[in-house]
This record gives sequence, structure tokens and C-alpha cells, in this order.
Amino acid sequence: MFALVEPDSPNLTASHFDGYLEKLLKAAGLSREICIDLRAVRFIDLFAIVGIAYSCYELHEQLGCRVRLEVDPDDGCGGYLQRAGFFRVLPPGTQLPASISRSRLQWMEALEGNNPGLIELTPIVSDQAISEVLDKLDAVLRRRLHFPKQDAFDLLIVFSELCNNILDHNSADCGGLAAMQIYNPPGGRFMQFVVADRGAGIAATLRRNPKYAHIQNDADGIVASLDLGASEHQETTRGNGLYHLVELSFNHGGTIHIRSGMGKTYLRMDQQRGHKFNVPQLTGTQFSIAFPDRRRETA
Repeated sequence: MFALVEPDSPNLTASHFDGYLEKLLKAAGLSREICIDLRAVRFIDLFAIVGIAYSCYELHEQLGCRVRLEVDPDDGCGGYLQRAGFFRVLPPGTQLPASISRSRLQWMEALEGNNPGLIELTPIVSDQAISEVLDKLDAVLRRRLHFPKQDAFDLLIVFSELCNNILDHNSADCGGLAAMQIYNPPGGRFMQFVVADRGAGIAATLRRNPKYAHIQNDADGIVASLDLGASEHQETTRGNGLYHLVELSFNHGGTIHIRSGMGKTYLRMDQQRGHKFNVPQLTGTQFSIAFPDRRRETA
């Protein structure tokens, strides 16, 4: 019998996801049949969507569990999961709700690319896939978030490196994804860009360089990766991507969640604040980067 596991909050975001993952992993210690029950969720962001998809892999591949999903296909969360391409990136064998038919998913796939405020979950498997994501991001940054051309270009260089890291540092089956969404909450419009993989993780990658052999845990590995020149390679010209990501985020009032293995770092640049956490195990590395509409700065 499947053990139903619900989130504690109707909002499932980058800030709430780890609490839910902890519940899922605890349930997996008691049962080998886990139901991820999202019927009570009213809002879910892209970072949590990727986290749920990768949780299915964690439960299935690492812990040997059967995994079932329950969503209401007609409410906000269930509809968004379909629209964002969530169901097509799940591991084979995941049991979908009976209400999510193949014809319904095909209809959603036919709508892909029609929403200028959304880049659906896109597998990062080639340079061409990265190029297509960056072209869409360029339009969003400049036309919808009103970033000057040079500022948008600087961000695209950093986003390009994040995506290329999936191909450069991991095996072909690491499951890299990228996605973007524009949100319009009462506080003002902002963009969330998510890049994720199920690869080796930041700490393990850095430890390939003898300089970082001392790193003991994932949270410390994330913090070390933010330094200028931090890389698995020993050349001093390598490993500037995350350093520049933080620098540009600081300049543009962005926020960053970086999650890898059992570590997480949250950086909120408008308040010049950063935190690191120990979190439940999730294979790979996941980034969430958010930037506000530039009109807010000049209004």
C-alpha cells in the first residue's frame, strides 16, 4: 500500500522544498511504496518542480521505491505541472494519476513555446539545446524585464556557463534541465531561472582538484565554489562562473539558491545576506536564480 506524503504548506517553493523532501525520505524508510501527494498544493515554483522530479529519481533509483503521483489536473498546481513539462522528465516507472491522460499531455506539449513568460523544463543534452534556451532568455531579459543590452549579455554568459557545466562536469545520463518563469506577485514582477542536474555534485567535483581535497561536506563545497578561480581544474583561468554569478546577482538585486547533495546556500543580494544549510540528500546540483523587473529600480 502506498504511503501518502503531503507537503506541510500549500506553497511549495525553493524555500519550502527541503522540508517536503525530508518527509519523503523518512517515509521511504518505512515503506517501499511512496505517493507524492500534491493535491493540496496551491502554488509551486520551478525549483520545487525540478526538486520533485529529481526526488522521484532519488526514491526510485537510490532507495528502490515505487513512486506514485497524485495531483488535481484542473487546479493551479496540477495545471502548471502539465504546462511546465513536468511529467515528461520523470523517471520511467513513475505511476501517474489516472486523470493525466496521454492525450492531455500531448495537448500541453503542442502548446510548448507559446507562452513568452515560460521556458518549459528543457533537457540540457547538447550545445543546440543551450543555445535555444539562451535565445529565449535574452528576449525575456531585454523585452519583459527591461534589462539594458549589455546587462542582459553579461547574465547570458553566466547562464551559459551554468548550462555548459552540466555537459562538461557530468556523464551523459546526469539528467540536466533548464527552465524559466516570469512571476507577477504583488511585490513586483521577477524572473526565476532554474538549472539542475543529477550529476556528481559540487563538492565531489571540486575534490578532483587537490587544492580542495580538504572539503568535508556539500555545504562547504558550495561556499568554496563561489570563490574566484574555484574549479576541478588546476589552471587559474578556470572556474569563474559561479563567482561572476554572485557578482552580477549582487549588482542586479537578485537572489540565488544553490543546492547540491546535502548542502544548500541562499544568497539574497538586495539585503547583502547569505546563509548555508545542511539539507536532505538529493543527488546532483540545482540552481535557482531570480531577478526583478528593472523598471522597479527606476520607478
